[in-house]
Amino acid sequence: MPAELSLQGMSLIWVIINIYELFHAAGELGTRFLVRTCANRLAGDGDHTVADEMRKSRTKGIHRVQVWTKDGAVYEAVLRIKYEHLLVRPPIGK
Repeated sequence: MPAELSLQGMSLIWVIINIYELFHAAGELGTRFLVRTCANRLAGDGDHTVADEMRKSRTKGIHRVQVWTKDGAVYEAVLRIKYEHLLVRPPIGK
């Protein structure tokens, strides 16, 4: 059972559980949140993965980051921002 802490009308849920259980608890609470996944979980109806969904997604924004070396050389990284609302499936056995 998650522990709940209320701060000025905001509710923080502290959990130490599997990420799928966190998704389920958040759904029961009616919340929405951003997730960055490092495991390629099954998504949608279970016949494809989160990576498959994101591969089809169009870029929603671009963020450029410039970094300077000690010698004054400038490097630029271009981050393509993608996000989707999708159903993430539990791991097998959950």
